[in-house]
Amino acid sequence: MNTPHNNRLHQQYRIVAECTIESTPIALAGFYAEEQTESTLFRHLHNLCVLSDGSLTTAHALLCKLMQQWQTSFSIPQMQLLNNITCCDQQSHLQAMCLYKTKNGEAEKLINRILL
Repeated sequence: MNTPHNNRLHQQYRIVAECTIESTPIALAGFYAEEQTESTLFRHLHNLCVLSDGSLTTAHALLCKLMQQWQTSFSIPQMQLLNNITCCDQQSHLQAMCLYKTKNGEAEKLINRILL
């Protein structure tokens, strides 16, 4: 996410998929949200993993729907979603979904990692 955001109440988050076939984690979404919503965002992401069949394609589709809900429910001012999954990625199964946070220009930190 290259767009600067000056509101200190909002932290930058990134959702990353770790897959069995891809050696590099795939960033599926990036967004700004208020820090107090972090535990709720994590619970929703955990539920998404439970609902998913473990494939990257299904998880991506569920995440796209979830991000639309988050944007309205949590007043997310900006978000970016990975629009397409390539054919190699489609065969990948998720090993983990990760939630990262960047706070006040500090280095990005892993907040939660959901193993599948």
